[in-house]
Amino acid sequence: MDSRKKICVFLSSREVSPEDCEATYNFGVLLSKNGFDLVFGGAGVPGMMRELARGIHEHGGDSTSIIPTCFDWGTTDGEPGTAIETADMAERKRTMMEMSGAFVVLKGGLGTLDELLEVWTIKALDGHKKPILIYATPAYKAALIQLFQVMVEEKTVDQDQWEALEWCHSYDDIIQSLKSTFS
Repeated sequence: MDSRKKICVFLSSREVSPEDCEATYNFGVLLSKNGFDLVFGGAGVPGMMRELARGIHEHGGDSTSIIPTCFDWGTTDGEPGTAIETADMAERKRTMMEMSGAFVVLKGGLGTLDELLEVWTIKALDGHKKPILIYATPAYKAALIQLFQVMVEEKTVDQDQWEALEWCHSYDDIIQSLKSTFS
């Protein structure tokens, strides 16, 4: 039986900045060196997702890319890892949730926010017990925290639902949390 654990990472597919791409590559290296494989929504386009997968693969890990066929996002032909095609975004997210033992949310856009809210909602409804770990730039993190705290203050989100999110301060924090989850 494979001892490597599958971690779903939600993040931007864009080339946000060279620094972001380098940091994301390094996180892939860190995941792989600690026995984690990647589940993600990557396609064969340059950007943060590709860098994350490259870091995983160049250090002995594996990846599974979940790609909806309803969009022309390119192909993973020639990319390492396994590609699974889904009919649409709903099936994509469901597949990612089923395959993964934990969720890591990094800097991203609308898709990342959609994926975070979906796994958080399903967890709040007792649909899974998997950890949701969030790490982002200070401004991105502050904006999310502000929004979610307003939801708690206005009683549209319960305190225990809010506490189900784990806010990490570094990639090392994420690794330590993942190790605790799977120990």
